[in-house]
Amino acid sequence: MKTFLYIYLSIFFWNTAFSQSDVIQFTTDDELPEGRITCIAQSQRGFIWVKTSTETTYFNGYEWTSLPTSEVPDPPIFNCASDLKAIDDSIRERLASYKISSYIVDDHGSTWVGTQENGIFYFPKKENDQSTDVVFEFIGFNNKIVRDFSNEIDVDHRYQTLSIAYSTLDFRSDRKPQYRYKIEGIHTDWILTKDPKVQFTSLPDRGTYVFKIQALQPGLDWSATRELNLNFLTPFYKTYVFIAIWVVLMILFLIAVIRWYFRRRLKVERLESKLKDLEGKALQSQMNPHFVF
Repeated sequence: MKTFLYIYLSIFFWNTAFSQSDVIQFTTDDELPEGRITCIAQSQRGFIWVKTSTETTYFNGYEWTSLPTSEVPDPPIFNCASDLKAIDDSIRERLASYKISSYIVDDHGSTWVGTQENGIFYFPKKENDQSTDVVFEFIGFNNKIVRDFSNEIDVDHRYQTLSIAYSTLDFRSDRKPQYRYKIEGIHTDWILTKDPKVQFTSLPDRGTYVFKIQALQPGLDWSATRELNLNFLTPFYKTYVFIAIWVVLMILFLIAVIRWYFRRRLKVERLESKLKDLEGKALQSQMNPHFVF
């Protein structure tokens, strides 16, 4: 009876420990491709990248996204031969019944541990150590997604829609930030949203605008403003160069038409003059005395 009670209490306290907010487990129920993790890494932008036995996927703070290797931007350096002995002893004890395959300590000092069958365990370092700064994830033009870009984007006039995805990289799944954004030159006030992506369907046909966004976590102030310069490219037929060329061509065309008209008129006048000369000669020949009877 005591043995049974001991086992029951051990299981109870173990499950209670993993239900606390100081550890989060990601499995296939959280859209992780599979539970077998081979490598974990963090990219330069801060996203957490994971290699499974079949796919490469990354976490942006609210969902996992799998990509072919050829489409992976900002590629992280995977270190599959990480020293598992360097894992914190307290974390190792809590995961004693799991087969650990890899781990990393991210930029905020939080630990990510991959297992061979049970997905990933995330141990946040501290509540106030998480980033609230906004990171741009991808830019969408119509149905085209661009993940490798700088802070200055050229928007072709043929695009009908523009999508901008972003995240705060706060990896605690129970915290959803609020965002506010605006485009200088178009919006006068901030627009509030909880959606990690915004889409614009009415785009300017020319000019440079600045997309600004901030994030707000519960109990904190608005984050620093993140900016993205949007250069809406003017259609060629609306550029000053094209208009100038068109005006010059029209002037040249008018000059050519006028010259053709006057040349044709001069030619007609010459023909008329020649005909008159021939008529005069014909009359003179008729008045010749040799032809008078």
